[in-house]
Amino acid sequence: MKKLFTLLLCLGGLTMFAQQGKTTTPATNGTTKTAPTLNDKGKALVKEWKLKGTETFDLAQDPTELQKNDLLNLMENGRYRLIYDGVAEGGTWTVDAAGTWIKLTTDAGAVKQFKVLSNTGTELKIDYRDGTGTHNILIYSAPAVAAPAAK
Repeated sequence: MKKLFTLLLCLGGLTMFAQQGKTTTPATNGTTKTAPTLNDKGKALVKEWKLKGTETFDLAQDPTELQKNDLLNLMENGRYRLIYDGVAEGGTWTVDAAGTWIKLTTDAGAVKQFKVLSNTGTELKIDYRDGTGTHNILIYSAPAVAAPAAK
């Protein structure tokens, strides 16, 4: 009995030490998740992007009435907010090391992938293939960051 108690005590202690050093943030479903580490390309995506237009077969189009309030808000804590064709959703996002693929996972577990075609800092152009396989080129804009005033 003494050996069993000692073994359980040792296992409990090891478990406590194994949990130290992890930075966690509360998730919306009551569990905890580790905050993502973003490289420079990932950090360049962190902002609120408003839909500026779309492209179909290389023809630029203004947002429709349904799309006029569409946006993509990528937050540094790994959360996102997307309004696509007037429908809002939220969840977590990640980006690959090259900054080419953005993976959005809704709180319900559905996954969307966006391919970054270009990012100038004020304009983000992405390719999103919807459930039917149709390419949707979405062009978002973000306010330019003003340079600090010289003293």
